[in-house]
Amino acid sequence: MMPKVRRRNSVLSIGKLLLLTGVLFVIFLFSTVVSMRLVVRAKELAVPALVGTDLEEATRLLKTANLRLALTGKRHDPKMPKGAIVYQLPGAGVRIKANREVQVLVSLGKQQDPVPKLVGETERVALHLARQSGYKLGDISRVSLPELESEQVINQFPAPSTEEITGLEIDILVARKQSKRYLMVDVAGQSLHRVLMFFEEEGFKVGKIQYIRHAKARRGVVVRQFPEPGHALEEDDSIHLEVAR
Repeated sequence: MMPKVRRRNSVLSIGKLLLLTGVLFVIFLFSTVVSMRLVVRAKELAVPALVGTDLEEATRLLKTANLRLALTGKRHDPKMPKGAIVYQLPGAGVRIKANREVQVLVSLGKQQDPVPKLVGETERVALHLARQSGYKLGDISRVSLPELESEQVINQFPAPSTEEITGLEIDILVARKQSKRYLMVDVAGQSLHRVLMFFEEEGFKVGKIQYIRHAKARRGVVVRQFPEPGHALEEDDSIHLEVAR
């Protein structure tokens, strides 16, 4: 019986040794992972708070933190003085790697001139008025209205006299008189003189006239036209002709 007891004790000892070895290995792996994370974390830097500072101070703070400043734009802000940083990305306290850029927006201060009234003006006049007040035109949308006699601005954003805005662009909606539409007639085979008289009477605009050699057509006859017959044509469109010579 004694040899069996000794053999069983020996097996138990080996099992305990393997279990202990496994536990120690797991602890080793856990410690290694934690250590690696701490090393990586140690290489990351906390972004300083820049909002409210000027560019010189922000640059100094970032340089001390081994980071770089990137100026991405400027905007009017009624709550921040001119030259102060109004926005930063990443935000304060976020940890990033060394030598990375922190993007900032700088305040232009409160907008001094209210938004000019552009409604009722032509697009060209609206552009001039916007520039005079320190603005520029942003998105320009267009719509056709048959009752209008001439092109004009019918809506704008921001509205006239607005003072507290965050940008320099004014979006406008421009309406234009809807032009008449016709179907292009077939003038091939007609003399150029007769075609020109017809177009003049009907108010069509003749564009380029090109003279080409054509074996089957007599001299001065229209052999080709652009747009082609049946094509939708507006009154401002030009008609181009090829004439036999």
